[in-house]
Amino acid sequence: MKDDDSFMKRMREKMDLKFKKYWSDYCTILGIPVVLDPRFKMEFVEWAYDILYGRDSSQLKDFSDTLSSQYGAYVESFNLHSSSYPTHQSSS
Repeated sequence: MKDDDSFMKRMREKMDLKFKKYWSDYCTILGIPVVLDPRFKMEFVEWAYDILYGRDSSQLKDFSDTLSSQYGAYVESFNLHSSSYPTHQSSS
């Protein structure tokens, strides 16, 4: 019976390491659509990160920074593309 317990413990530890690795890689990717979903927004992500990592966690700050950075890149790209289109002015 003892061998089964140690086997399960090792398997759990390996699975926990893999989960933490993949979760740290994908939590931002999965969180951004949640923020964009009008049913959830940032409040849901803040609530989930509070449960997972504790209040005012560095992970939430990293997520917010990444989200702001991505939005800034989008705005910059949009401004570059929209400035290349001619504008139509009405003649009065």
